[in-house]
Amino acid sequence: MTQKTQTALDMSTHPALLINRKSRLLLEEADLEHFIDAPLDLAAARKVGHALETSGAHLFLFAQLNAALRCMCRSYLEHHDFQPGWKTFLLGGTRYRCQGLGEAFRLFQRHYLIRRIPAAALRADGRGKQIGEARQKLAIELCLLDTQSENPALRPLHSLFMEKDPARRQVFQQIVDRLSELPGDTKAPPLLRQPLRTLLRAPMQAAPDDLTAQVTYAIEHWGTFLPADLLRSLTIARAIVFEEAQSRLPGPGPDLLPDH
Repeated sequence: MTQKTQTALDMSTHPALLINRKSRLLLEEADLEHFIDAPLDLAAARKVGHALETSGAHLFLFAQLNAALRCMCRSYLEHHDFQPGWKTFLLGGTRYRCQGLGEAFRLFQRHYLIRRIPAAALRADGRGKQIGEARQKLAIELCLLDTQSENPALRPLHSLFMEKDPARRQVFQQIVDRLSELPGDTKAPPLLRQPLRTLLRAPMQAAPDDLTAQVTYAIEHWGTFLPADLLRSLTIARAIVFEEAQSRLPGPGPDLLPDH
């Protein structure tokens, strides 16, 4: 992996959630807006879980898996030299048409409010390195939403991130469809030769209903692409959820309070 790619990957390994506007409003009402898009440790995940009425430990695990997915998506796009424009993009040195790309970026930003996206990145006349990096960030988040929306293990969390409008969902899915239908680089590392959506859904395909097992897949199969600190975080998150699951098994003694 090149130094350029590694630097870019380091910027995308924060274990942050991707949540919809409704969930953002709930966090703002609970005075937890500083956790929106921020790296989540376990204590923060428990606070967020309490506000969103879900398990803090599973949110922590979910955020760690998001970091791994973002990392792999960025690795794929960087390797193929992805350069998004407004109605076209470059991939592997070839320019492809993608008529709805810019409008998808604009619509996605309107409903998911990704931080540090300059206004010019959402205009057809936006140009320059900063604009390209912002659009690549939006493309990664689009791919992340596509992946987690189809993950059976995340059904209990769908209300946190799911785009409910079918028309908007289709707009977002079409971008990932386009990115995933293009020919791969036969000289790329084996993981990066497959279509992008196939790569990102591999943990889900390996363990459709088990988020902990999906994290195990990421550790075991993506380890050479993930920074050491992220691998440690994934391992810790998996251990925490496993330990809490064990502690909740039926047996003698008082019932445990929920972690949120």
